[in-house]
Amino acid sequence: MLIRIARIGSRNRVVLPLEVMDMLGVEPGDAVFFVVRDNTVRLSRSPETFGEYWQMHAESLPVPDDPDEVDPRQMQFGWDQEET
Repeated sequence: MLIRIARIGSRNRVVLPLEVMDMLGVEPGDAVFFVVRDNTVRLSRSPETFGEYWQMHAESLPVPDDPDEVDPRQMQFGWDQEET
């Protein structure tokens, strides 16, 4: 386990400590994935496919009380879109 602190900058940016980036296997320009629940944020390397997403988060993803209240924009990952 690794615990590090980072500050939110004036432009709402957080600089990830190098040790965190190494442990996540991310490099500058890579996307990261946020899951926010109960005043807690889980940060991980962004999955490239839905299958990878499911493997990474199936056991820990929150289940909404009312699925009809989920904003569909929250689940748009752009897996099938080219980066512009």
